[in-house]
Amino acid sequence: IEELPTPRRVHKKCKKHSSSNETLRSIHVQQRLSNGSQLNVELTSSDSSASASSSSSSLLKMVSCETSSSGSKNKSVHELGSVEEVIQIGREYAFKVREHVVQTVLPRGFPDSVAPCYLEYAKWHFLHNMATAANGVLATAALLRAAGAGGGGGEAAAAAAAAN
Repeated sequence: IEELPTPRRVHKKCKKHSSSNETLRSIHVQQRLSNGSQLNVELTSSDSSASASSSSSSLLKMVSCETSSSGSKNKSVHELGSVEEVIQIGREYAFKVREHVVQTVLPRGFPDSVAPCYLEYAKWHFLHNMATAANGVLATAALLRAAGAGGGGGEAAAAAAAAN
């Protein structure tokens, strides 16, 4: 997964069309990728209400266009559905991620299968493991520097060596 730098430009627009009683909101993000191509993404929300008595619905649409350094373009349009549907999908996904973390990290049957002080123990055990890993990275980096294996990039090599 490529970590993207801060977007170069972010434009926010809001337009109200009196004839159709529709409000368009959009966010446009322009980003230059590490391979030299440029990515433009526009997320548009269209709020429409036919009358004052009906409930308003908001539909989301995402348009992305990637222009490569050679000039070729790749455009895609995604209808995301209503805001409520997108929020519900996000909640379901967050719940699945939480459940996966709980099943991976905590013992089966938690909290009934462990002693009441288990979370306190697990917290300190986690901190101990993190401190031990950091100590390994720093010690390996110091050894690499002492051996003359660079001054600036030793941390990446030390982290790789400590992971093994």
